[in-house]
Amino acid sequence: MLAHLTTTTVLVAALMAADAAAQPIERRGCAKPLKSRGASSKRGFSWPGQEGQQGHFAGQLTQDGTMTWFWNWGLWKTDIPQAPEWNGEHLNELDGNSPRMIFGFNEPDHTAVGLSANMGVDDAVWAWKEAKRKCPNSKWGSPALSGPHHIDWLKRFFDGICPGGLDGCSDAPDYINFHTYQSDIQKLKNDVNTMKQFGRPLILSEFACHDFSDAHQECTDVMQYAREAFDFLDNDDMIYRYSWFGAMADANHLGGVSRVNMLIEDGGNGLTPLGRLYLGQIE
Repeated sequence: MLAHLTTTTVLVAALMAADAAAQPIERRGCAKPLKSRGASSKRGFSWPGQEGQQGHFAGQLTQDGTMTWFWNWGLWKTDIPQAPEWNGEHLNELDGNSPRMIFGFNEPDHTAVGLSANMGVDDAVWAWKEAKRKCPNSKWGSPALSGPHHIDWLKRFFDGICPGGLDGCSDAPDYINFHTYQSDIQKLKNDVNTMKQFGRPLILSEFACHDFSDAHQECTDVMQYAREAFDFLDNDDMIYRYSWFGAMADANHLGGVSRVNMLIEDGGNGLTPLGRLYLGQIE
């Protein structure tokens, strides 16, 4: 879920990673990669557009370079290192100088108009190939499913871009990007393991202690859930990067996710205990 942070989103924004291979992005005012301190180098965060150009979280989560990367859902320009997104109406925004890494379509399997890419497989295949042609030097994360329960969409997409399989295919993604919202830690682990079937490094770009299913299992202890999730993700070699959903200072921007997942106090007055845990300030 949670493409609510943009409108008519088709291709999700690039992330800025602190890898040696990820060079500083100069376009759109981007600067040097952030450096990690106490937090795992896998951890990043998403830029919530409704928070404005300089959302409260920017200062909170980038203080002293505690986070190594972040991403967004839109073409917003900021004063901190980030990379832009394009949507279906702005294919010409992409060229050889585009970001070093780009995420694919945001929840194309999700049917809520205006809340997700909501794309058919054929349209996604065409747009992906056009974008890859325009940005041959970028690394690519696959279209981000709203959850592994719609994995058939991704399989059909891969059949469309790489009929002979992902290995050796020039249109294949470098990473499998996906979302999952669970309040049961074992279900989170199951979702991650499901996405390993494609044999590519994983980027879990949205997750939180929340259950959107009909069962709607309540998150009873977000701190314990987060500790177990971070430990699992940090120690899984298939996980390349992950970002918790909740880096906003206004609970109205959570898109239905429980406010217990907020990394910043509602109103922007400092980090929540969860935010401090995420940044490695507490255990």
